[in-house]
Amino acid sequence: MVLRRVAIAIVLISWFSTSVSAQPAPSEALDRGFQALQSGDAASAASIFREALTRHPADPQLLFGAGVAAGIQGLDKDAIAFLKQALQIEPQLVQAAVFLGELLYRQGDLELAIKTYERALPGAPPSVAVGMRGRLTAWRDEASLPQNRDAIKDDRFTISFDGPVQQKLA
Repeated sequence: MVLRRVAIAIVLISWFSTSVSAQPAPSEALDRGFQALQSGDAASAASIFREALTRHPADPQLLFGAGVAAGIQGLDKDAIAFLKQALQIEPQLVQAAVFLGELLYRQGDLELAIKTYERALPGAPPSVAVGMRGRLTAWRDEASLPQNRDAIKDDRFTISFDGPVQQKLA
């Protein structure tokens, strides 16, 4: 699970870092924060982004960086809050939507994960859109399953039970 988070974060960081240099004043903090993430130091990155957010609280790129750092650290609720805020300010920030969708799915909010991806898909670059479509298809298939089951989710498996009796047996 941690490896998957790190892999998603690395892809998003490398994709995002190409657009960072064109940003105004907070670009130095963005550069340092994403460099810390690329070197595997999520705690330093989180500190850099949070400090920069005190000066620029409405900067969607800083919010995205803080969300990625929190997600890597396993602070999913904080990550979701940062990413939602970034998307409220900049709805076309596809990188934030991709990471947010994955976090929402892991938290069990399949419906919101699907909606997040559907809103972001039109603005996604073709290379990213392919992966997003694949995830959407899998999530829609999962959403179409009977909802009278309980499930335990993991990054790799979903175990469904027809009721509490079966779950106790497992």
